[in-house]
Amino acid sequence: MRPEVALSIADRRYTSFVDLEFFDRLTHVPEALSRSYAIRYARDISINDLKSSNVVLSGSQDANPWIEVFEPQMNFVLQNDLLHNVRAFANRKQQAGESSLYRCDQFEYGVLAFLPNLSNTGNVLIAEGTSVAGTEAISDFLFANSTLDTFLRKIAKPNGTIPHFEVLMESGNLNGSASRSQVVAYRTY
Repeated sequence: MRPEVALSIADRRYTSFVDLEFFDRLTHVPEALSRSYAIRYARDISINDLKSSNVVLSGSQDANPWIEVFEPQMNFVLQNDLLHNVRAFANRKQQAGESSLYRCDQFEYGVLAFLPNLSNTGNVLIAEGTSVAGTEAISDFLFANSTLDTFLRKIAKPNGTIPHFEVLMESGNLNGSASRSQVVAYRTY
C-alpha cells in the first residue's frame, strides 16, 4: 500500500452500523436527558474520561482500544488470533458447565459488562462482540425484549441494588444479524 493511502485510511473515522443502532437506542432511554451525554469517537477519549465519568464503550478491542483498559476487571475477554482467523471470548475463571473458550464457529458471542470506572466514582458499560451479530445480540438483550429485566431481578442484591456484572451472550448469525440470542454465562461483582 502506498504511504499516502495508508495515511488517508488512518485519518478516517469508522463506526459500524450496529454501533450506530446501539447508541440510537441508548439515546431513546428516558434517563438519557438531552445535553447530559456526548458521543465521541474512541480516538477522542482520554484516560481522564474513564476516571471521572460514566462511560459507554461499544465495539471490540480492535475498534475501541479503551475496552482493553477494563480487561483486568473482566472475566470474559475477547481474544483475536488473526493469523488463524479465530475470534473468541476466553473464560478466565471457568465455572461448572462452562467452556474455557467461546469460539466463533456456528455461533457469535457478545459481552455486556457493567463495571466501575477507573476511579470507582462512576460506571462503565461495555458492549463488545466477536462480530456485528455478537454486538447486536448485546443491543437486543438491552433494548429489544424483557430478558434484561429478568436478568437484573435475578442478580439484584437483597436491598434492590444492581451489582456490577458481565453477561456472555450467544447468538446465531443470519446474514450478519443476531438471531436466537441467549445468556450463556454471567458474573456478578
